[in-house]
Formats: sequence, C-alpha cells, structure tokens
Amino acid sequence: MSIKVTILEVRQAYRALRRINEEVRLLWESAWETSKVLNKQRPLVLNFEETQAKLFRDAGAVPADGGLKLEDPVRGEDEPGEDFSARMAEYREKARALDEAIREMNALVVEVDCAPLPLRYFKDEGNVKPEKRKLYSGNDLADAAPFLEKE
Repeated sequence: MSIKVTILEVRQAYRALRRINEEVRLLWESAWETSKVLNKQRPLVLNFEETQAKLFRDAGAVPADGGLKLEDPVRGEDEPGEDFSARMAEYREKARALDEAIREMNALVVEVDCAPLPLRYFKDEGNVKPEKRKLYSGNDLADAAPFLEKE
C-alpha cells in the first residue's frame, strides 16, 4: 500500500510523527509502526533539504544561524545608483526564482510506500503516570493526517 501526498505534506507529517515518537510514551507496537513510516519519509525529507540548500547556495546564499540566507545587497559608498539598482534587480530575480523553485518542490506529488497508521496507535492507554505524561497536540495530528486513518 502507498500514500500519495505532496512533499510539503511529507515534511509536515515527518516533523509531527517524529515529535510524537520522541516525546510521547507510545506503546511498543505504535512506536514500531510509527518508526517504520518515519523511515519511509526520511529519504524524501533529506532529499528536499539537500536540494533546497543547493538552490540557496546557487542563488548566492551565505551561512547564517545554522542554515543559509540570502543577504540583501548593501550599497557601497562609491557605488553609482544605477549599479546598485542593477544589483538589487538581480537579487530580487534570484529571490523570486528561489521562492518559485521551493514552492514547486513542495508541490511535487510522491507516493510513500507505507500503510496509514491507525489512530488507535495514538490513544492514551494510561501506560504512564499522569504527571509524567506528555501529550501530542491537535496540530501534530493535523500535520500527520495524510499518514493516519480512522478505523
């Protein structure tokens, strides 16, 4: 069985399921099945991140805060206005092209070779003392929704 989703949906579900798997004490079967889905998602997420980083580098991005960032052009003291305007136009075009390329990548539809996880896997079974229980949010379930199913 496979699940047809966009790369954006894979990325969102990967983050949500990973957080749930790390922070919530799931029963062993739930943790195991969630890990199998994460292992199917991981290569797609890593490929997206590598491609995104290459696009940023190709657009002239520089390392910043653990990632890459396009820096706004700064006009030099002796730089004529026309030269700066031309550099600014080039920067805007690179930023626009980068944004478009990332949007297109996020919109790509892929098939992930896995079965949806039953919602019962995430039921609070009371297997942890209430004071030590960490819960997942509705946002996590919304982000993971393409990979979940109600039985």
